[in-house]
Amino acid sequence: MKSLVAPSLAQSLAALSHFPGYLRFARSLYNIEAVQRKKLRTYLTRSTMTSFGQHLGFHPDWSYEEFAHAVPVHEYSDLEPWIQAQRQDPTSKPLAAETCLRFEPTSGSMSKRKWIPYTPTLLSEFDAAASAWLADLSLRYPGILAGRHYWSLSWLPTELRADTRTVDDLEVFPLWKKALMRRIMAVSTDISLLPSSESALKATLLSLVSARDLVLVSVWSPTFALQLLNALSKHREEVAGELGVWHPNARSLKEWDGSLDPDFFAEIWPRLRLISAWDSSTSAVWADELRKCFPPSVAFQGKGLWATEGVVTIPFRGRYPLMATAHFYEFRDLESGRIFPSWRLTEGQRVQPILSTGSGFFRYAMHDQLRVTGFFGGCPCFRFEGRLVGTDLVGEKIDPVLASEILGELNRLELGLCVSLLAKLPKNRGIDRPSYIVLAQSGMRSEIAKKAEELLLRYHHYHLARELGQLESADALVVDNAVQYFEEVIRPSARIEGSTKIESLALWDETR
Repeated sequence: MKSLVAPSLAQSLAALSHFPGYLRFARSLYNIEAVQRKKLRTYLTRSTMTSFGQHLGFHPDWSYEEFAHAVPVHEYSDLEPWIQAQRQDPTSKPLAAETCLRFEPTSGSMSKRKWIPYTPTLLSEFDAAASAWLADLSLRYPGILAGRHYWSLSWLPTELRADTRTVDDLEVFPLWKKALMRRIMAVSTDISLLPSSESALKATLLSLVSARDLVLVSVWSPTFALQLLNALSKHREEVAGELGVWHPNARSLKEWDGSLDPDFFAEIWPRLRLISAWDSSTSAVWADELRKCFPPSVAFQGKGLWATEGVVTIPFRGRYPLMATAHFYEFRDLESGRIFPSWRLTEGQRVQPILSTGSGFFRYAMHDQLRVTGFFGGCPCFRFEGRLVGTDLVGEKIDPVLASEILGELNRLELGLCVSLLAKLPKNRGIDRPSYIVLAQSGMRSEIAKKAEELLLRYHHYHLARELGQLESADALVVDNAVQYFEEVIRPSARIEGSTKIESLALWDETR
């Protein structure tokens, strides 16, 4: 394929290949109830053959109402025994009705690593979402068709790299489409097979700086993109040497002072047109930092809600509608606790998504908080507002939304770049008391700590816990690289590099 299809032709063919999925999704926006009910019937029919489906008495003729009455909402821990059985024999059918092609690692801010079964059906659902997004992207930003792309949607730590089934970001596409997409990538997916994160990083930097025709950068976390730019600054002389004197960017690198300056990045990537990354909730501060690194000619698009388990929303025509042709969706109203199908939501509701997918997951609760912002045709659109998992060390009841508000206030006061509120459990549990620590990348520790305590004391349960002597006063921790510290100290056992999102609220257990 590589010898027959030039990158420019591959761009055009790849763009055209996404349009059938785009059109199916566009039609679904006006017929969401029928699309969703059909999706559920398909899942139920297939899963009557699985041990899980038989255990719950699945019937292919169930209506949605019968399904919702008979099947409970599940957490990962409920499904884990079935997943482990499937990992032991991927061709068996404990949970998924198909052979699992691989198991993808993921984690939560306060949970251990989880393994998600990837079946052909789930991959086709991800392909449907990616196709609708990419086709819309090419219509809104036609400049991305005139050069190469960089995608990094997952970046495995060194200890997981022996499992080569889990590292290709293009695996969501069918074989023929994947061959086209590889022709337009600035960084080969083979780099992810290198034995260590460090070697993969250096190879990635070299590939990126070699690509003067880079037009699109798509990553999950803006912190990952910032880490790449900082790594390029650190290794600029080494990368320049590897490029060789013939490459126009080698001289630019040698003359670069290492600052993340928009003029420098415009010089080495003159055709860059778009960066796609998370830009909501706690990622907003990092997205703003990333925007500052590039000239105004480079547009920025936020991501929808796309997790390892499934996709909920995609950017589409300037909004974030439900990806109705991918999975089956329900939503728990966070005020009333009632569960609604997608076609019965109302504007303004604050909800938690519940997914049934082609992986065999049924009524799987995601720990995310969304706001219904309106409708596209009959399809609900959403805004991501944060994670739902909170902390309650001594009864103080701190949640991610509250933590986001505190961090936002600290940043508005320009006390520094404050990025996370850490609920710290000390090593000496019987002697030292727990406390809340603001993780910051810049600023004065004493000023941040003082203001954080003042803001936390506004909340009844925290105030009471402080008066009872259950908590130490809030403190601050200022480090040069907050992202690296968060990954290596706060969440070392669960990190999946490149998709790490520094949460507004995280548990820090010093005994781990």
